[in-house]
Amino acid sequence: MAGFAALTIGAVAWSGHLFALLALLALPMVFRSAKAPAQRLTGLGCYYAASIWPVMPGATQFFGDNAGLHPLSILILWLISSLVLTLSWVWLLLTPGIKAEWALPVGLCLTALLPTGVVNPLTVAGVLFPGLGWAGLIATIILFGTLSKFRLYSILSAAMLAAICYVSHPGIPTVPSAWQGHDTELGGSELSKQTPMALYKAVVYVQETAFDSNAPIQVFPEGIINHWTPTAEGFWQSTYSELQRNHQSILFGAEEYGPHGGQYRNELILRGQYTATFQQRVPIPYAMWRPWDNIGVPIHYFGPSILSVGPRRAAPIICYEQLLVAPILISIEHNPDVIVSVANDYWTKGTYIAEIQQSAIEAWSRLFWIPVVSATNR
Repeated sequence: MAGFAALTIGAVAWSGHLFALLALLALPMVFRSAKAPAQRLTGLGCYYAASIWPVMPGATQFFGDNAGLHPLSILILWLISSLVLTLSWVWLLLTPGIKAEWALPVGLCLTALLPTGVVNPLTVAGVLFPGLGWAGLIATIILFGTLSKFRLYSILSAAMLAAICYVSHPGIPTVPSAWQGHDTELGGSELSKQTPMALYKAVVYVQETAFDSNAPIQVFPEGIINHWTPTAEGFWQSTYSELQRNHQSILFGAEEYGPHGGQYRNELILRGQYTATFQQRVPIPYAMWRPWDNIGVPIHYFGPSILSVGPRRAAPIICYEQLLVAPILISIEHNPDVIVSVANDYWTKGTYIAEIQQSAIEAWSRLFWIPVVSATNR
């Protein structure tokens, strides 16, 4: 019964609707109903399995036809991913005496630090307590503990605090007029490896769109320019000069390879009036980050978390990082003016993965009341 309830919570909460995240508040009751540590671990496994299932239909498109993924392979990938996420809670088996009101909050805080800590229930903090910031996050952690023991008092207290937050912070944070995000429909293929024609189409789109806008800072999606090289940099010089004359800058995603291939950097490149480069901190494990191999995108967990755009401070959150907790919290600690949320979701057609990412980043935006500038390619 607890497993079915956890499956339902995961499926509803991570369905791509911001307020559906409130279903996560039922997790403490499910956790408490599972008396034995093994039962709690099973319940968590069911929660993760339901939460990450929407990703699986897009796996074939993400890895490309050459990967030869069979439907059974996708099922195995789903089960292994769910198992890996559940294993981060294996310490429950070693502490059988720990009470539910302690185990769940402690576990949520620990898993929030991991580069694999996706779909963390603490994300609901922004739905509950908009504008309350770190105090709202702490209140949510406490709530996940007290809900399993003092249900009525916890609900009443949280409702009263939430009402105050919604009155003082209605709506959503307003994006500054200096920033403009551009969603694209340029598609993609096989880990975003662009054909020459697709690359040319992307370049022309970025240039024409940038020149048609009056916004001082324009944001384009992750990986919109593939294989960024010194030659490509030179090709763009005339564009940079025009942007500088207009006192404008563009921020776009690119993949920069070394001279011998192998590992590459998944970056955001700022050019025009201002110049900077920002490297993705936590790439998606296995697909991009492969610690056992010398290919893919290396992890930079403790890399720079803020991108300075002249006098403005941006917190870039790139694709997979939108489903994590640590990258956004580390950036928030450095007082950004805006959150820049970019993704290359060409492979999510027929799924609601992009909506899940958007709801997660919107929740953090509401919690700390920092506006989001988003740009997604589909």
